[in-house]
Amino acid sequence: MSQGTLCFLLDAHIHYGLIAAMRRAGLTVEHVVDVGLRTADDPTIVGWAIVHGRIVITRNYRDYAPIAQRLAKEQTSFPGFIALPYTIPLGDVGSQLRAILQWVDGCPAGKNPAANTLLWL
Repeated sequence: MSQGTLCFLLDAHIHYGLIAAMRRAGLTVEHVVDVGLRTADDPTIVGWAIVHGRIVITRNYRDYAPIAQRLAKEQTSFPGFIALPYTIPLGDVGSQLRAILQWVDGCPAGKNPAANTLLWL
């Protein structure tokens, strides 16, 4: 899949340094800080992601799993949520980037496997 096809939004719990690494790798990405959502609650972040077609990358599985379930129950389409595992330390931007790139590289052409779901890397 073309890396430019997928667009991402990094949640507040994601190390800010990951944004530069993802951009250097050719990914389209914003951080909640840069779009004015630094102190926004999760539903507000999700609403922004839906409007802007962004897959949310988070470490906050506990809050995003119920949101994904609610949206599915309401049959509300959303770009998806990707949870980074806690086994990758918060400051280990290199490992986070490798996990994301591995996922992107495995995406079928023209498809977003994260759409309407939450998945773990």
